[in-house]
Amino acid sequence: MNRNSSKRGRVSKCAVVSGMAAIGLLATAGARAANSPFTFAQFEQATQSTNANQFVYVDNGPTSDAEFTTQSNGVDGVSIPVIFTFLTLNSALAPDLQGPQQAMLTLTSSTTAAVQTANVFGETLGNQQVFGNGAAGDTLTITRDTPASEGSGARRDLLTMSFTGGLLGQLEASTPSLSGNSN
Repeated sequence: MNRNSSKRGRVSKCAVVSGMAAIGLLATAGARAANSPFTFAQFEQATQSTNANQFVYVDNGPTSDAEFTTQSNGVDGVSIPVIFTFLTLNSALAPDLQGPQQAMLTLTSSTTAAVQTANVFGETLGNQQVFGNGAAGDTLTITRDTPASEGSGARRDLLTMSFTGGLLGQLEASTPSLSGNSN
């Protein structure tokens, strides 16, 4: 995240922590309390190149938005290869949906909210709310490379969600965290 919002078009490459990210769902069914997080899947970036980082944060200046998105060859909002795995639902899934799934991930996210900062243990952390009020919609999609054996339509959609949330990380560093929820 870039604290100096006066630099128009400032781009910071962002790495996914350890190359993996967990995907959570706010569960309200069963024994879980309303609004308690429930992690049901994870993905690992599977880009095959010397600079495999394909997540980018762009600060478009004080009168515009900031964007956190997937990027390849300077193009924002493109699909990047990932390995997607459902976690705790395996016993309820069809056999071809269990285990690692070759897939593509696309992320677009933008906000006009200001970055809030705090000094924590000598590091400056930034927190920026993502409310869907920027130039791009806040959407995450993960799509299988090949159709599943069951279902209808194209049978490739593993996850599609529009969300609101927050971007948190050390300023000028390459390990932010994007959290969000969706109805």
